[in-house]
Amino acid sequence: MALTCSACGATFPEDDEFCPTCGAPRPEAQPPPLLAAPQPQGPPSGKGSRWKWVAVGCIAVLAVALVLAGLTGCWLLGLLFQSQELPITLPGLPGGEPTTTPQPTPTWLPAPPPTPTRLAATPTITPAAPSIEPAVVMPYCNALDQSPVYVGESQPVTISWGWLATTSDYVQDFLDTATIEVSLDGEEVRPETQTEIEYHIEDEGYVVGWSADVGTLTPGTHRTEYHVSWSRQISDGWHTYGPGGEYEERQEYCEIIVE
Repeated sequence: MALTCSACGATFPEDDEFCPTCGAPRPEAQPPPLLAAPQPQGPPSGKGSRWKWVAVGCIAVLAVALVLAGLTGCWLLGLLFQSQELPITLPGLPGGEPTTTPQPTPTWLPAPPPTPTRLAATPTITPAAPSIEPAVVMPYCNALDQSPVYVGESQPVTISWGWLATTSDYVQDFLDTATIEVSLDGEEVRPETQTEIEYHIEDEGYVVGWSADVGTLTPGTHRTEYHVSWSRQISDGWHTYGPGGEYEERQEYCEIIVE
């Protein structure tokens, strides 16, 4: 029968006087060991369970906060790279390749036509064609050593003649007694205008004049005739004209060449 050391609890044969483990003397008589009655197990302490759930809740809240912070940071990075048109690389995508956010391609449309502004109607004025200065031809230009006279094809022609005297009375005598005949290519030219008796400094005398517009002439040579006669003798201050005078009549001409 084995004995139990009362000092260290080791077992040893009953024949031994001392405990081989601690050297304590063997007990004289030991009652058989009794088993301790099992203690009833009550419900777990409420205080420890409560702290465990508080810890679990804190860990869950921290995890959610970390997830939200990560998502918010990715969203902000996406906005930043999108505004700078840079590629966005997000971890965890298949293949680990960066993902570039596509930028919308602008569609160019033609500019809308300008809105017409209504203005008051302005009458259209057609500018008149520039006038061509007419060629003035004296029907007796041969007496002035000016024949022939050259005229442009589209240039109008004005036939002009007159009488010069040293006094206005001499000019009036001419008007009272003279008969003047002017023709162009055999056709009579009638005066359209007659001037007043005026003194001309450049001619050093008094002058009266007539003129007629005959328009443009066809290319080629044209001829004017000038004939004057008097009913009585007069003077211009230099010569006498009419019956018994130095010149009883005058017959002159002028050639016009249209080119």
